[in-house]
Amino acid sequence: MYTIGVVSDLHCGAHTALRLTPQNTIQEKLLAKWLTVAEWLQECDLLIINGDANDGQDPKGRNMQVDDIPWQIAEAEKLIMMIKPKKIRMTTGSSYHVGDTIAYEKFLCGYLSRRGVDTCIRPVQDIIVYDWWRGLFRHAIGRSGVPHGRNTAPTREKIWSTLKSAAGAAETGYVIPPHLHCFSHVHYYTKSEDAFGTAITTPCWKASGGKDKYGAKFFNDHIDIGAVKITITEDRQWTSECKHWTAQVSQESERV
Repeated sequence: MYTIGVVSDLHCGAHTALRLTPQNTIQEKLLAKWLTVAEWLQECDLLIINGDANDGQDPKGRNMQVDDIPWQIAEAEKLIMMIKPKKIRMTTGSSYHVGDTIAYEKFLCGYLSRRGVDTCIRPVQDIIVYDWWRGLFRHAIGRSGVPHGRNTAPTREKIWSTLKSAAGAAETGYVIPPHLHCFSHVHYYTKSEDAFGTAITTPCWKASGGKDKYGAKFFNDHIDIGAVKITITEDRQWTSECKHWTAQVSQESERV
């Protein structure tokens, strides 16, 4: 049996993001849930960090608590190592968080490698297990502002990817079709299955609210906190599970 854990969007450094020494009640609740997930994924064979491990300078939202990039990277390293994975694969996140001219996530990759864990980072991680199961992991995906449209973008990407694999097989011989397409970025969990395989979007570790205009002020959605575990067996069976919680949004109501 081979286990893959998937975590994404830690956004270390933000007011409402995961932190080892919580500075507010949101961070206290996030840390408690992270400890639960770290135990759930403990010593997984492979950990996918699917983008945005740190919040960077966050020029879009400015929801910063600690804008020191080395601190953000060190904090992400400590949180990730609590899982004690046997191997780590990272995907590149959003440039406005993880750097454009300076790729902060490459520093995190180096930190994790120095801890003795086989780690590398790519825009897309194409993972094959037991020579029969294939998963594609990528951070970016389009989001939907309406509940019934949330599966549209990941399903579209999944179908195109599967068709490209079929075209490649016709030219070069057998190509393992992807069983799973895993995306992040949108901060909510979805899962869709059909004849073209399975597509999921992963939960995050940054709650709503804080000081940015993308928090509670303009919030008309919900955010999922959590992680994904994938289990693959040699006899061609596989499952994906998600341990997640919905981030609550407090409303300021006035009775008149």
